[in-house]
Amino acid sequence: MASIAVGNSATLKGVAPGAKLVSIQVMSKFTNAADCSPMPAPCVQAFLSDIARGLERVYLLAQKSRPYTIAAAILSIGNGGLYASDCNAAFPALTAAINKLYRAGVATTIAAGNEGVTGLISAPACIRPAVAVGSTTKTDAVSVFSDLSPLVDLMAPGSDIRAAVPGGGLMVKSGTSFAAPHVAGAWAILRQAQPGAGLNQVLTALECTGKPVTRNGITKPRIQVMRALSVLRSPASGCR
Repeated sequence: MASIAVGNSATLKGVAPGAKLVSIQVMSKFTNAADCSPMPAPCVQAFLSDIARGLERVYLLAQKSRPYTIAAAILSIGNGGLYASDCNAAFPALTAAINKLYRAGVATTIAAGNEGVTGLISAPACIRPAVAVGSTTKTDAVSVFSDLSPLVDLMAPGSDIRAAVPGGGLMVKSGTSFAAPHVAGAWAILRQAQPGAGLNQVLTALECTGKPVTRNGITKPRIQVMRALSVLRSPASGCR
């Protein structure tokens, strides 16, 4: 996911190749088959408490002056269940951490989930005010695997994405986990170009300039970074 947001190698450029990355470890090894299902055991997953602590760490870093000017946090993590409306009450610690980041001007971009359902999205993307991200194809259709509901804020490419893998090399993969880093990278570009733009201003610019994509009556914007930047630089220019 990091290479999608900020990759800057000779063979792969991310959305924001000039941006920097802070990596925070929240994953653990699970050995119980029931915990890992439907994946085989052992597997790598995250305790909700560790995710919350990771976001708290991002918040603490965002309170510092340089070099920690943080635009966005990425959570390519699920599934805590499917929800049709916000799930804040079900995840109080995560909700508190995301709200702290929101008040600090840091967007929390979260993968919407890969169950392929319409009208529901996966936790923790259902937490408000997180930025829930669905996936699109190279032809600007909603990816067949992507969850999509009114709670989804933005869409970004997530089908057949070439990205770096641990240990070196590149691999083509698909999932909303690969869409969320596109949005985080876009956020870094827009905040760097317009440091005075607030979180809601950036979100509105991405929403109103995005290319509409639709499935089963739900339409959401696929991000277009340069158009969003034009709106942030000249609000009078209008959207789309």
